[in-house]
Amino acid sequence: MPGLNGIEAASRIRQLSPDSRIIILTQNADDDLMTAALRAGAAAYVLKTEMNTKLIPAVQAALRTSH
Repeated sequence: MPGLNGIEAASRIRQLSPDSRIIILTQNADDDLMTAALRAGAAAYVLKTEMNTKLIPAVQAALRTSH
């Protein structure tokens, strides 16, 4: 995403569409980035190395959760 990172995108999406559920799929395991993403409105933060086991449950949980 040229000029925009995932956290900024999540924040903008939540501002424009508060009912949207956002899942960050990333290779970065940094706890500070995960916290920032969740604060920006992401419903989940899934590492690409764990997506085979954690992406579907994250999507299911996001669909059950309202912000």
